[in-house]
Amino acid sequence: MLVTSLANAGPGTLRDALDSAMGPRVIRFALDGTIALTSPLLVPSNVSIDGRGRQVTLTGKGLILPGSDDVILCNLAIVDVMPESEDGLRIGDPSGPSERVVVDHVTFRATTPMRGDSANVDEAISVVFGARDITLSWLRVEGWEKFLLIGNGDAPATVDGAITVSMHHVFTTGTGRRHPQARFGVVDVWNSSFEDWRMFDWAFLAPYRESFGVQSQNGARVRVEASFVRRVPQTKDLGSQADHATRCESGGRLDAVGLVVAPGSTAPLQFGVGCTMPTGWTRPYAITLDAADANLRARLLAGAGNTL
Repeated sequence: MLVTSLANAGPGTLRDALDSAMGPRVIRFALDGTIALTSPLLVPSNVSIDGRGRQVTLTGKGLILPGSDDVILCNLAIVDVMPESEDGLRIGDPSGPSERVVVDHVTFRATTPMRGDSANVDEAISVVFGARDITLSWLRVEGWEKFLLIGNGDAPATVDGAITVSMHHVFTTGTGRRHPQARFGVVDVWNSSFEDWRMFDWAFLAPYRESFGVQSQNGARVRVEASFVRRVPQTKDLGSQADHATRCESGGRLDAVGLVVAPGSTAPLQFGVGCTMPTGWTRPYAITLDAADANLRARLLAGAGNTL
C-alpha cells in the first residue's frame, strides 16, 4: 500500500492504510513531509510501515500497538507528541501483549525542553503488558525527558515478567532518564550511547523529577554491554541522582559489561548503585558485538535514526 496524502485522515493517508485494509501489508510512502496527527495511530498485526527512501515525520500524536504482533516500523521520525502526556510509541495493551515487533532507524525528538518535559509528554517508547520479543535498533532520541519504560506497573508482575527486549545501536542525547528503566522482564542492551542526560527541572518541583542512565528494578534483569555513557554537570543537578549511570532498586539486577565513558564526559558518574547481584542471565542468541571505540560512536552519530 502507498501513502499519497499527508493529511491526518482520509483517502491515501497513513491512517487509512492502517484502518481500511485487512491482512498482512507493507505500507510505503509516495512523498516526503509531516503528518500532523490529531489522535494516535493504531497499528494492527502483520503490518510494516516502511519509510525508507523518504523523510516522513509524525507529529502531534504517536503510535499504539494494541496487542499487535509481527510489526515492523522503519525509517520514521516521531516528533513533539504533546501536550496530553502520551507516548511516542506504546507497545502492548491491557487486552494482550504485543509480540515480534521491530523498531528500526526511527528518530524520537522533542524540539524544545517544554515539548520533551514529563509534564507534557510521557515516554518516547513504552513496552508494557507483557510485550515480548521486541527489538529496538538504530534509534535516535533527542530532548525527550523519559526515553524507555519497560513494564509500567499497570499489569501483574506475572504478566510484565514475561517482557523481553533487545536494544542495540541506539543513540540518545539531551534526554532525562530511563535508558531504559526496566521494572520487570529481561532487557539486553549493547553497542549504544547515552549522552548528556539531565534534569529537566529542579528535583523539588512537581511533577516528580529524576535523572539517571540505566535502571533495573522489581526483579528485572538488565544487561548493558559495550556501550558508551557521557555526561557533563548541569545547573539543576542539585539534590538529584543524575550521575547514576547504572543502578538497581527493589530487587532489580544489572550486568554492566565493558561500558566506556565517552570523551568530553566530566560529571562524576557512578556505576552499579544499589546493584548487589548479577542477573544470572545468559544471552540465548548470537549477536555481532562491536568494540565500544571511536569508530562505533561515529557510526552511531551518523547512522542512528531515520537515515535510510
